[in-house]
Amino acid sequence: MNILLIYPAFPDTFWSFSYALRFIGKKAAFPPFGLLTVAAPLPRSWSLRLVDLNVEDLSDDDLEWADMVFISAMAVQRKSAVDIIAHCRNNGLTVVAGGPLFTAEPDAFQQVDQMVLDEAEITLPAFIADLKNGCPKKIYRADGYPDIHQTPIPLCTDFSGDNVDGRTNIFPAMGLDHLIDGYRGIMRQIYSPRKYYQRVRSVLRELNAPAATVPIDWQRFLAFFRACLRLGVLGKERFQYWYLLIWTLARRPKLLPLAVTFTIYGYHYRRICELHIL
Repeated sequence: MNILLIYPAFPDTFWSFSYALRFIGKKAAFPPFGLLTVAAPLPRSWSLRLVDLNVEDLSDDDLEWADMVFISAMAVQRKSAVDIIAHCRNNGLTVVAGGPLFTAEPDAFQQVDQMVLDEAEITLPAFIADLKNGCPKKIYRADGYPDIHQTPIPLCTDFSGDNVDGRTNIFPAMGLDHLIDGYRGIMRQIYSPRKYYQRVRSVLRELNAPAATVPIDWQRFLAFFRACLRLGVLGKERFQYWYLLIWTLARRPKLLPLAVTFTIYGYHYRRICELHIL
């Protein structure tokens, strides 16, 4: 079976970088890693061809070669996706769609033959099995999330990427465990009390805040009291907390309420990291 993978064009928007890319001799900012990842688990007996409309046109030869079309798109690619679907259907091709655009709005694309939505690690194998048995369904949806270790490596064997500025879209060559460890190390550093409070002082030092009077009400008083207790007495950041308050009173006294607010934000960010990331 011949599978034609089509990546729709991006319109001229801030994130297309279409005019900036001309300076570096590239045609697109984002490699179609979604389609390349979907291509990886497809049966090896299938022949695959990728057409990225951001770097080349869809030819009649491509359509004549194909038995089935796979298309993936984001919302910003809607117009191009609609045009592709209509063109392929007019040429008698079966269209299979997936990705954020179709997952968010499946009812808006009734002309698509099959929709493989949500997490492809779950829905794509079911579609392939049904297709082999001659009974593919209209819509495939996942009822959960896969283990990230199940995500296949993008199929880049025949993909040069010469027309793409790959620095704006990365797939890591390092192992997943090393990538996760590196991410945790970054999060551990940026939300550690010493690093976070240093950044707060930098913001307060440079901030040109508009003149405004913050009313002292019972709610704010209790918030300040709780911050002093939880962060200034019980917390491991107690030294940084009091140092920040003294520093702010000495240099930017009008920003003291904002400084306390930042300390509360920092506590929240750090707790999220400790509970769910580190």
